[in-house]
Amino acid sequence: MLVESHLLQDLGEDRYRFHDLVRLHARQQAAGYEHDEALRRAGDWYLATTTRAEQLITPAQFTLERADEHWPDLEPPFDDETGALAWLDRHRTNLMAVLRAAAERRWSTLTWQLVDAMWPLFLRLRFYDLWIEAHELGLAAARHAGHAEAERQMLNSGAIGLSAAGRVDEAITWYAASREAARAAGDHRDEGQALLGLGVAHFRSGRLTEAVPPVEQAIALWEGAGYPRGTGLARIVLGEIALAAGELPPAVFHLEQAYAILTAVDDPHEAARALAFLGRARARSGERAAGIRQLRSALRTFERLGAPHWQARTLEMLGRCAEDAGDTDAARDHYLRALPLTATVSADDERRVTALLDALPRP
Repeated sequence: MLVESHLLQDLGEDRYRFHDLVRLHARQQAAGYEHDEALRRAGDWYLATTTRAEQLITPAQFTLERADEHWPDLEPPFDDETGALAWLDRHRTNLMAVLRAAAERRWSTLTWQLVDAMWPLFLRLRFYDLWIEAHELGLAAARHAGHAEAERQMLNSGAIGLSAAGRVDEAITWYAASREAARAAGDHRDEGQALLGLGVAHFRSGRLTEAVPPVEQAIALWEGAGYPRGTGLARIVLGEIALAAGELPPAVFHLEQAYAILTAVDDPHEAARALAFLGRARARSGERAAGIRQLRSALRTFERLGAPHWQARTLEMLGRCAEDAGDTDAARDHYLRALPLTATVSADDERRVTALLDALPRP
């Protein structure tokens, strides 16, 4: 009715905007009323909707409570994982605006809960600047609220973003703080997450020998705590380390275990990561056809889930397999498919794939 009355503009995809004069009128009216009350209602709606997206996309991450007593009783504007991720992508600017406004007003619980709910956006789409800024705000809010479990979550999730963005020393500091806090709380799951993160940070820095012990400690903790998904994630890292060291039989062993565990706990995204690395390890071990099949299967999963970072990584691995076999035309095709995906995610990945392309003989 508002669109037909020319009071709203229909932008498509369930998005609307007031016309300029209506916005001016609304702004003038709001000056005499409770601006913060309206902002809080918007924040509650974004938190409710983003939490529903998180429950669809990364249910294993949904471990902390939500202050849902003020949530509006509205159906979310999506009904599946793909739609939820697309919604997060479309609304990431608004989500960050609400997050900054909540942090400025010291709405600490809303702030850290919104950061936690936005995890699928960061994990799948890899906006590192937003990932890090959000977790800096979330960490300060969790500490202000005195919520120790949320503080550990912010430290671990934020450190993953710092490490992925190449800020490894900062990531190690965050992981170390999380580990000490988890030990003090007797939380083996969080302590294992911090240990795994420390292992990954050392691995990203090229310190392969230092990377293995904390990952093995994480596995031991999680096996004792009955957290199989964690052990599967840790075995991916052990497989990556072995693959980087050229130790192919151990790489295949760890990655096969990781794929089996993550498939059993119904985590298709992480299972596909294990499968991609397993395919690369198999291809390098002489089982090229089997490895290519596994890489292509992983790629289909990442395409279905809308994960451009891992689509690019898998295409890069397929390109390297083609190069190993002397098929430079196929390698070029894979790198060319990967390149535009890396451009949306990581400058480092874009430079690496560009270098691989440049190193190929000219057609």
